[in-house]
Amino acid sequence: AAHLCTVSETSKSAHRKTWAWDLVSETVQMSSRTRRSRRAPLRFELDREQPKAMRMCQALLQKLLQARHARIFDRPVDPVALGIPDYPQIISRPMDMGTVHKRITSGFYDGPYEFRDDMRLVWNNAMTYNPQGHPVHTAAREMAQAFEDGFQRIDFETRNAEAKALSKQQTKRAGGPARGKQQRSIKSSEGHNHEELAALKREFMMLQQKMARAEVLESKRRAGRSRRSEQKRKNQNQLKMLSEHEKSELMKGIGGVPQGKHLTRLVL
Repeated sequence: AAHLCTVSETSKSAHRKTWAWDLVSETVQMSSRTRRSRRAPLRFELDREQPKAMRMCQALLQKLLQARHARIFDRPVDPVALGIPDYPQIISRPMDMGTVHKRITSGFYDGPYEFRDDMRLVWNNAMTYNPQGHPVHTAAREMAQAFEDGFQRIDFETRNAEAKALSKQQTKRAGGPARGKQQRSIKSSEGHNHEELAALKREFMMLQQKMARAEVLESKRRAGRSRRSEQKRKNQNQLKMLSEHEKSELMKGIGGVPQGKHLTRLVL
């Protein structure tokens, strides 16, 4: 039996509430004592043809069906048998693990997130109808935590599978004529780049040759200037001031030099 207590504050519902609490306590104790004799837990074989994520959902449901509090949530709530006629008014979408079991084995779910939503609805309904502190509310909270812990791995697997499928699809779309055209464009671009590189190399070699010739010419110019400078120094060393005797001798030959003047230049 599941979701057995109402939160109504009227005196009539309060009487039923007390009765429901006693019934839940007795039911939980009886289910614990007669677990094997009354009914076997729901089981099923994993469908190997389903995606990995859905097989993981089946395994998680099987694990929860074997949990300590599973028998509170593995069958639909019967408001008439349990004497809780207000249950349909409070819970608009009933759900239980037995129904989830039927749906997942029949291929009802398109993906793991639909399975997750139904499982969460089981716990939320129980915690909505039964107040905090009630055994059913506490059991639902424990089962919800166990479910969320187990579903984390399923969520990771689902996202990983979706990412791989998207990558594969994008790779497939990039193939065919468009991909061949792109490869040809890349090769053409690479060939063009090689031609540009070769042209740059040729220009660089020509520039090196020009610089070498310019260096040779500059070296020759420096050598010529050095020779001229050396010759000039030699000539300057040859130029010296004539003595009076030399002037007298020179005057005889060139017709004389004014007195008081020094001859400082020779014409060779």
